[in-house]
Amino acid sequence: MTPILDSRGHFWWSDHLTGEIIGLPDLSVAGRLTIDESGKILLELDGILSDGLRTMLDSFNTEAIITKSIAGLLYDSDYIFLTKLRLVSSHFGSQTVSREKYQAIYCLRGDFRGARDEHLSTVRNFNIKLTGIDEWLKTPRIRNIDETAEGGTVKKVFEYKREEFQFSVANAKLSFRFDLDRDFFKDSLIGWKEVSFGQTAILRYERESLLGIEQVRELVVRLQEFFALLMGVYPDLDWPQITLKVGDADNGGTLYFLRNRPSGENPSLADLWSSFPSIRSSIGALFDAFMTTREQYGPGVYLYLACLRAESMFAENRFTTLITGLESLYRRDSSLPQESSNEKARIDRVLRDVKVESDKNWLRKKLETRAELSLQDRLSRLFEPLSQFVEMQKLKVFAEKCANLRNDVTHFGGLRGTTTYHDLLTELGTITPGLSVLYHALLLHRIGMAPTMIEDAFTSAPVSAAIRRDLARAGLLDVAMIPDRLSKTPETRN
Repeated sequence: MTPILDSRGHFWWSDHLTGEIIGLPDLSVAGRLTIDESGKILLELDGILSDGLRTMLDSFNTEAIITKSIAGLLYDSDYIFLTKLRLVSSHFGSQTVSREKYQAIYCLRGDFRGARDEHLSTVRNFNIKLTGIDEWLKTPRIRNIDETAEGGTVKKVFEYKREEFQFSVANAKLSFRFDLDRDFFKDSLIGWKEVSFGQTAILRYERESLLGIEQVRELVVRLQEFFALLMGVYPDLDWPQITLKVGDADNGGTLYFLRNRPSGENPSLADLWSSFPSIRSSIGALFDAFMTTREQYGPGVYLYLACLRAESMFAENRFTTLITGLESLYRRDSSLPQESSNEKARIDRVLRDVKVESDKNWLRKKLETRAELSLQDRLSRLFEPLSQFVEMQKLKVFAEKCANLRNDVTHFGGLRGTTTYHDLLTELGTITPGLSVLYHALLLHRIGMAPTMIEDAFTSAPVSAAIRRDLARAGLLDVAMIPDRLSKTPETRN
């Protein structure tokens, strides 16, 4: 795994005054800072930062939470600010080289000279460079619109459209800006000049009230989840660029933190459930609805997102996680009935006939969950909004299959009536992809995506061939509706 950063520099407690001449305090310590691709931050010092911590640092392999932050200056002149620290190990020796190792949750790299802990809550906005999702963004292209040759000179004219779209979201503003990444001339050794053009898309989140870096981290993760739901593929968003208010200056740079990052390839056109232009008019409302829905339904949303992010899971784990998420979604929806009125009436009638009070209390406890709707009924009711895309009768039959399979896996350790693990994997490979499609469509419906957009994903979008294949294998569509080249059953991933 190639690290994002691997650099040496000098480091000190952030509350120490900076020297006037070389920019380093007297008690700075040389060391090496590394940040891997997942944002894991490790600082290895060639000494110790002995600032009232000497007693603790005398021990080996000490683990402790540090309540203050470390600042630093790398040899490439970038300032560093590390916070939320944990001391991993330390050695203080009189005859040997002293050393320390820290882990940090957050690292700020850039123009952060003089930053202190109190400045970490002064973020007003952040930018994220949107890379790897050009197919979804439909990024405007640089076009060569004219080319003429005169003598030994070739003249080319290029056209590029700069665009910016702004959306109001809860207490903030979300914007997408499409622009040139750079345009510069470069002299070559033989006197020729080279001009380079790059395209870029920037996502900007801005609000009037200030943000802390922990809020920035949460918002970046939520935006990543939001894009995953819109696209159908978990994107790998870049690290946020933030600005802190340090005195009268605005100091900016990159914020790194530990997070789950997908390791797969960039999403292709055939993976996408939507595109930015197709939902552009409603993206602000969709984001607000996503944030509200995620807060309201919790596991009912993020258990699906976890399955979408995880490229490799045991087949049983993926299926049961999806079912658990759907059950959670149903149970936290107060608008859906949680009990069967017929079963509830039957239980009350039986209890009235029991004369001994202790027996009645015992039986009431035994029967207190018997009136709950079955998993089959709950799934059928959840899938009802999707009946405009899939026949309701097929959805009910599929709900029964899912309920039976969940019970087999949970209570019998496999399919009832067979001891062959391959049979279970085959059944899971048939059911799970269709269940994932329905779950995805249901969440898009819940955040307010237009039915026509969901219908396009099912029928005419590039991803629709794969969706129809998965639905047909699960018995939700006629097999004749999928192309022959997609009809083979994929291998079950373990």
